[in-house]
Amino acid sequence: MLVIPYTPDLFVDAINLGQPVVFGRPNEPVCEMFQYFAGQISKPEHQVTAPAAVTSTWQQIARRLLG
Repeated sequence: MLVIPYTPDLFVDAINLGQPVVFGRPNEPVCEMFQYFAGQISKPEHQVTAPAAVTSTWQQIARRLLG
């Protein structure tokens, strides 16, 4: 089960700025949770194969999934 922590200021800022919360403040615990969840529900081959243009977000998710 996924439980999203209560972090109203973070989401209000994201809405006001028109910027997804995971782009604006990717190192916040709730953002790391979203990144990990996205990695968990992605296809297995996407979890272990690097994309053509590796981003820091992909690297963070890969580290969490692969240990």
